Amino acid sequence: MKINKLCKNSRPFIDIMPNRIVNILPKGAIMKKIISSLCILISFFLLHLSCFADDLSFENFRYTILSDGTAEITGYTGQDTEISIPDAVNSIKVTSIGSSVFAHNETIEKINIPAGILSIGNSCFSESTALKQVTLPEGLQWLGDLSFQGDTALEEIILPDSLVHIGMNPFDRCNLLKAIAFSGENTFYSIQEGVLYNNKTNALVSYPFGKDETEFVIPEWVTEISAAAFSENPYINKITLSEKIKEITGNPFCGCI
Repeated sequence: MKINKLCKNSRPFIDIMPNRIVNILPKGAIMKKIISSLCILISFFLLHLSCFADDLSFENFRYTILSDGTAEITGYTGQDTEISIPDAVNSIKVTSIGSSVFAHNETIEKINIPAGILSIGNSCFSESTALKQVTLPEGLQWLGDLSFQGDTALEEIILPDSLVHIGMNPFDRCNLLKAIAFSGENTFYSIQEGVLYNNKTNALVSYPFGKDETEFVIPEWVTEISAAAFSENPYINKITLSEKIKEITGNPFCGCI
């Protein structure tokens, strides 16, 4: 055993040599203590890294890092009437716009979304009452539930052919929207007379809120009506159902009959 002094006026402390540690604690116990300490340190690091990631910012945008190393836009703090989603933030590629990012925004009139964005989250632009124009890029694959719900100034929407998933009526209560359109042909979805259908499930997904016809006949091949499909439509007063209808999800006619 050797005795070391910290400084002239300090008390001595005992430095136990490695060969003495073996005699005090078994090797297995030492390893367990080391592993336990490492686990605590790693958990602490990951927790604080997660908290830090949620606070990342670029210009007027907030973002987080996804598991694949790309970025998702999670917030916007600006007041511009026209904005462009960045294709990269701090040299990190942006692939997603998260849920409710622009919800209840009252200033944005036009949004440009770049190629490379693969996903738009639930209610992303909902209740953005000034929004008149949005450009959805080819390559977009996922459009979340109620993405544009309550966008009362939106008059036109053109969907990219690349979409493979469209959530619950993304255009619910878009007062001025009379028709939905694709830029070309989509494998999974189709448009007939401005109405959006899911080809895979034979479901009617969205009947445009601004479509001002008073009667509508659901095509014979339709077997399902999706939730909120006709929600609160102020014009329609008669809907003729197909005899092949097998499933009505949620309440697709809420507020319109």
